[in-house]
Amino acid sequence: MAGRGTVNRVVQVGVETTPGTAVPANKTLPTMSLVLTRELEHKEYRAQGYKAVGEVPIVKDYGSGNLTGPLSYTEIVYMLNTLVTGVITTPGGGTTSRDHTFTAGLTGTDSFKTITVQEGDSNAAVQMPYSVLLDFGVNITLDEAAVSGRLVGQAPSNATLTGSPTAIAQLSSTPRQIDLFMDPTFGALGTTKVTDCLSINAQFNNKQAMKWVLNTTNTTFKETIEVVPTLSFTFETEHNAQSRSLFAGITTTANPIQYFRLKATGPIIEAAIPYKFQLDVAAKVTALEQTDVDGVWGYKYTCIPVADSSFNKAWQIIVTNTIATL
Repeated sequence: MAGRGTVNRVVQVGVETTPGTAVPANKTLPTMSLVLTRELEHKEYRAQGYKAVGEVPIVKDYGSGNLTGPLSYTEIVYMLNTLVTGVITTPGGGTTSRDHTFTAGLTGTDSFKTITVQEGDSNAAVQMPYSVLLDFGVNITLDEAAVSGRLVGQAPSNATLTGSPTAIAQLSSTPRQIDLFMDPTFGALGTTKVTDCLSINAQFNNKQAMKWVLNTTNTTFKETIEVVPTLSFTFETEHNAQSRSLFAGITTTANPIQYFRLKATGPIIEAAIPYKFQLDVAAKVTALEQTDVDGVWGYKYTCIPVADSSFNKAWQIIVTNTIATL
């Protein structure tokens, strides 16, 4: 048998019907890189007088992974569904285009999907059911539009790659397709561009946690539960008149909510409907820092998304593409 070259390692995913029940991983995401690791947690017991450990029982067995890739108009919907279930609709005037709307609520439980992830080659693979993102980030610089994430899954096991998977058509954004909008009211969101934006970073972390139980039926974690997330939104801009106005409006008695929209606009799908990635948050500035980006004097504004009755959600992402079903 030939050796196993890293270059031949592929990752495939499948959307599960029942969380934790593995399904054929019948899709490939050509630009989304997922690296899986089996995690073992153990206890050490050493009796007095012994220099070596006497016993090391495994107490937890699960999988983890990292997501990296470009900001995608297509493949990304598979990963976003593990944060919040996307609602698929047809935009006005559309026939083949679809909007995937992911809305994280301010209260209550968000629905989500789980996926089976397979990683391997034609010889063998490792399979991880109940895979979900715990963390998700979008990072935009002058040179790159990228996403990242951290996922967990139930204990990985040996498997065989699902044959003849469907490759999701790849289409990624570039920095030249990015706009950042900042408006003082929710009704005006998407009106005022940050004219000299230099970078954007959004982090939606700690979405869920693993739930462990004392039950021999469950040899890995049983399910995941929602916990208090960690949210942040940061952007850099030239310290121009627009920045100075924001700078001056922040005081100990007045720190108004700003409504932000990160929007990537891709090629036209049909009529006047383009591929799109749109992320909305309502946030307040909590820190400021002078920056130098390629010789441009700027300010970095660190913001925390907040509960707002007008926006009425923790965050929302809308992806427009031609994927009608997962």
